[in-house]
Amino acid sequence: MLASSAGSGPDWVMLTTMLLKRSSVDSRHGKPLTGAVSSLCLEQIRVPLASRPSPHTLAASWAEILAVSDDEFRLAAFKEFLLAGGVNSPELDKALVSAATRGRPGHPICGFLVDNGASPERLGGAAVVAASKSFHVDTLEILDPFTTSAAPFAAALDAGTQDVRWLTPEGLETTQYLLEHGASDRDVNSAFCKAARLHERDGVELLISYIAPDALEGVASLVLVRLARSRQQQPPACQVSV
Repeated sequence: MLASSAGSGPDWVMLTTMLLKRSSVDSRHGKPLTGAVSSLCLEQIRVPLASRPSPHTLAASWAEILAVSDDEFRLAAFKEFLLAGGVNSPELDKALVSAATRGRPGHPICGFLVDNGASPERLGGAAVVAASKSFHVDTLEILDPFTTSAAPFAAALDAGTQDVRWLTPEGLETTQYLLEHGASDRDVNSAFCKAARLHERDGVELLISYIAPDALEGVASLVLVRLARSRQQQPPACQVSV
């Protein structure tokens, strides 16, 4: 009964309040709070949150918020949960990764989360990787002031160049941002090799200026070796006798 009431919208808030006096917010694996989130009703969410749910219930309900597509509701729900307390860093960081994939609609959430303890440097820089793979440079600009290490940008460059779309104009714009914010050395060299093998002039011209001068000759030699190997692996052309 409690779980059903909590998931039934604003008209049932009074009943939820009464039932929680006789039951636990953690009953049925935290169903009262997860159900309240599913109802998209902030009034319902506030009632079980006031009953001090367990970390397990909070984590399950936080994950339920991540599944909601309404960014305005997600931001409001995150605020309610943080106001109640008990949300830990991993949950904050997972929410940041989710918001980073959404582009402009996710900007208010990204800003709120980093202001309240989420870090784009944790989870292996996953938030920076997520934003860059979706070519959201404007999201990267939100995350940048909270990113003190070059490692997330290097990880984003490495992950992004696994997809051939990184050589599109918007992909190269994102790549340039990552380069300007610290991606370097092995990841740059690898990206340069990929662009050269694909004869992508714009990519080569962008990356070559970020390769250390003392490493340029070695990288160019590596490109030639890889090109030669790829030609050797190609099947011979068919010869048609006349």
